[in-house]
Amino acid sequence: MIRNSFIFLEKIGPVSEKRLWDQGITEWGSFLDAGRLKGIAGVRKGYYDRRLIEAGKSLHGYDSSFFESCLPSSESWRLCAKISQNFWHPKNPLSKEITRSNSAL
Repeated sequence: MIRNSFIFLEKIGPVSEKRLWDQGITEWGSFLDAGRLKGIAGVRKGYYDRRLIEAGKSLHGYDSSFFESCLPSSESWRLCAKISQNFWHPKNPLSKEITRSNSAL
């Protein structure tokens, strides 16, 4: 769900996010691919593009601090699917520890 979210961008609230979805901008890639978007000035679009690229890098690098600083706490559920999907990822120190503990049994 987080890759379909824009609410962590400054000045994007639930109404603005829904407007984006209604325009067919339903995930970060479609936002980045769009040249112009109704209701978003070109300069702001460029800024949002950079923020989405940064968000993608943070997500790929399992760096939740990016989202902790900009995602409203009431919307943190949007990260749940990504977190649970990657919980058993080899880069996750907790999954390494659990695997090590289980192999000792």
